[in-house]
Amino acid sequence: MHESSDHTSLSPSNKPGAWFQPYLDGLYRFAQALTLDEARATILVEETCRRAAREVSPGTPDDQKRQRLYQILMTLYRDASMESTSDTVEEEQAAPDAEAGPGENVPDYRRRVAEHVLERILPVAIMALPDELRALLLLCDVEGMPCERAADVLGIEPESACRKLDEAHQRVYEAIHAGATGHEWQLLSASLSSNWMLGSLRHVLRSEFAPLPSALRMSVDAAAATAGVSNGHEVARPAHARPPDRGPALPPQRNQGARLRGVLFAIVLVFATGLAAYFVSRHVSSPREQNLITLVAQHAGDVEIDMETSSPEDAERYVLDTFGLRLTLPEIDQAPLRGVSITEVTSDVKMPVFYYEDEVSEQPLLLFAYSYALLDRNRTRVTLAADILRQIEDDEHFDLHDLGAERVLVWRNRDDIFVAVTRGDAERLRERILFPS
Repeated sequence: MHESSDHTSLSPSNKPGAWFQPYLDGLYRFAQALTLDEARATILVEETCRRAAREVSPGTPDDQKRQRLYQILMTLYRDASMESTSDTVEEEQAAPDAEAGPGENVPDYRRRVAEHVLERILPVAIMALPDELRALLLLCDVEGMPCERAADVLGIEPESACRKLDEAHQRVYEAIHAGATGHEWQLLSASLSSNWMLGSLRHVLRSEFAPLPSALRMSVDAAAATAGVSNGHEVARPAHARPPDRGPALPPQRNQGARLRGVLFAIVLVFATGLAAYFVSRHVSSPREQNLITLVAQHAGDVEIDMETSSPEDAERYVLDTFGLRLTLPEIDQAPLRGVSITEVTSDVKMPVFYYEDEVSEQPLLLFAYSYALLDRNRTRVTLAADILRQIEDDEHFDLHDLGAERVLVWRNRDDIFVAVTRGDAERLRERILFPS
């Protein structure tokens, strides 16, 4: 057994890689913004954390730790790109009219169509930017760094960083103008303000890059651990390492009383363990339900309307503003919309729910909405069986479940997954659902 002075064990809170965890999502986005390649971004983040484990003291203030991580990653990227960089002269394009702005009383539908146009063009506009400008957009507009800190990360003057950030915004607007057709540009300039476009830019930068792989979190800790003593903690000695020499062992003393007490203690311990196991088996709750179909059926009776509305456009806008999910509601014949809410179906997992009044069955009809991206993000808490995913793989294909009083109908439209819960005729309901064109 080792003396406490010989070795400091690594608990989850003091592992070499533990302090990196709060910054990994942003760091991985930054690496993707530079490389436009997930594999290269993963390598960059791992090497960044390996180097930071050696160079950054655990006592460093958090904001300086974060900035140093970005600086190391930027240095590694520049070193790796040194041989392949080439100067490219880009043609200047006509800038959009500075006076163009949103018209008064723009209908929601018109603005929504303009947003769809913007989301189509923005990813291309971002990808076409030089590395440094794209990195500035991500650091300042998404990660919220002031120009001065972003300048330190990129190794440029603060005035230059602010000027280049303005240039990046301008180039994006120019790319939007160049990428939109005449009618599309008229729609954009009349419906969306510059602030609205900037908000869409932030959304695209956050959503277009792949999320942090769970395997990368573990590999970062492993990479940091290989760096040795870097954060004030000694790396744990391997299990096979030879213990320090403590001199000749003393012969065991024969003490029958102590041996008897040890036997009695072992018997009591076994008996107590059995009682504890019995208690746990009788009182500990069963594993939490994860099946999405079962969850929505269980919570259908608990839904309370957050906003009453008969307008699908208003309901869609409410979900976008409060939940961040953009979707297009299907039209259900003889079932007018009555309201919408955001409902928690399991711990830390919420779903938009649309409340319809089914005139055919004279029963409430609840339509839960989700997406493939949300399903992947919450895969440890919510699941949808593989056979259901295969069944709804094609548009206008349904999957039907009979759960006693409730019947659950599942289908998809593009990336949106809809789960309808009804006490009426589900087969007939299926025929009344109209897919948006």
